[in-house]
Amino acid sequence: MKNLIKCHLNYLISKTTIIVSLIAGLIIVIISISSVLMLDKNVKYSENNYLYFYNGFLITKIIIVIFSVFIFGYSFSSKSDQYIIILVAAGITRTRIITTKILALSMVMFILCYFSYFQYLLIGLVFFKEFIFMMDYLIAYIALYMIAYFFGLVSMLLIQIFDNIYTIIIPFALMNLSEILNEYKGSIIKVINLIIPYYTKDFTFEFGWMHALIWIIIQVLMNAYYYDKKDIKC
Repeated sequence: MKNLIKCHLNYLISKTTIIVSLIAGLIIVIISISSVLMLDKNVKYSENNYLYFYNGFLITKIIIVIFSVFIFGYSFSSKSDQYIIILVAAGITRTRIITTKILALSMVMFILCYFSYFQYLLIGLVFFKEFIFMMDYLIAYIALYMIAYFFGLVSMLLIQIFDNIYTIIIPFALMNLSEILNEYKGSIIKVINLIIPYYTKDFTFEFGWMHALIWIIIQVLMNAYYYDKKDIKC
């Protein structure tokens, strides 16, 4: 399994993915520096800590979700997925292939989320003397990993079904729609949050962590089922 994951990572690392990764990382760092430099010294340290986190986190969330949607979708496009023909010919089952490929993508997303949190801490410690560690903010980044993972899996499924890179716009649009609609309250919003896990401003999922995890598992199973049944394109 370890060798198969390495194989996926080798094919995943291309000029396109490297450029996109560097751009995503650079934007996240710039946003964090901008957020900390805009803090008002006359404001209480607790409020400044919150503003530094929240202002940076809003943009970081968008960047990481976009990256996840792109990397999950792009890696399963017919062009990027052609090497599996060799793996299948070597006798490796499709279930094992997609399982290890999802694990490889999970590792990539973990690295980006870890980098995002680490640079948030580092920039805070360097540029903000009253910076304090908050467990809620760490949990928020863990939740962000799950959110990005969910939308990445949606992107993967759409790419498998339609084999069109432009379908990755759909999961990003769904996230934006969820964010906008959750500014309001009502039973319809709760129904939407049942389908699209929503992480609230109170640092919790609307229907709990287990609800988000269940949706991720469902998405993994749906992707694995479709991947096992679809035709391999040369």
